[in-house]
Amino acid sequence: MHQNLEAGDQLLISAPRNHFPLPDAPRTLLFAAGIGLTPLLMMAETLADRQADFTLHLYLKHCDELAFAGRLEQLGDRVVIHYSSEGDSLRQRVPTDLTQPHNSVLVSCGPAGFMEHLHQLAVENGWNISQLYSERFKPVLAAQSLSGGAFEVEIASSGARYAIAASQTIAEVLEEAGIGIELSCEQGMCGACITGVLTGVPDHRDQVLSQKERAANDCIVLCCSRAHSPLLVLNL
Repeated sequence: MHQNLEAGDQLLISAPRNHFPLPDAPRTLLFAAGIGLTPLLMMAETLADRQADFTLHLYLKHCDELAFAGRLEQLGDRVVIHYSSEGDSLRQRVPTDLTQPHNSVLVSCGPAGFMEHLHQLAVENGWNISQLYSERFKPVLAAQSLSGGAFEVEIASSGARYAIAASQTIAEVLEEAGIGIELSCEQGMCGACITGVLTGVPDHRDQVLSQKERAANDCIVLCCSRAHSPLLVLNL
């Protein structure tokens, strides 16, 4: 873009990808920590416009960290702000909302420690994994560092097969072979390289697919995931 575009040029672009959509449920709990408020505030405003049943819990260290105060105020008592400096962190006090999973979804965004503790509390209080939706700041390194054996991928449109060594990713091999795929974060977080799987069983190691999408085994994130089966046939 820096080399070829000039002021006044017109571009045809697609709609933005959204791998963190607002789930549809009778009741929605939004849990944000710090800058994690950014995507959840939009969701809260959308739910308010729909006159839906929701509560936004926002966790901050101090009151001077509060952003979007005016917009939060417009949401009224649907927003509950917790300050750890006042003894109201998630580790010090569990909100009653979190003990009532029935008919609800839990949507969250925040630092890794906050997210891990929140999901642990949710499971302990009877939430099912399928009710949990989240966006993380960084990929889970433990999942990314898992090793795996070699396998093959086949390009459905041509029948060409490529060996993926234990030290390579599918994306690396396909790019070296000149096969056009979309890449962005290359950490399994953005979803740019999600590709359909026609045959085989993926070993999902991404942070973007939902549990339902993983269970379907009909797509894979090429930059980080591998295979449980000897061959994956990709819809390319």
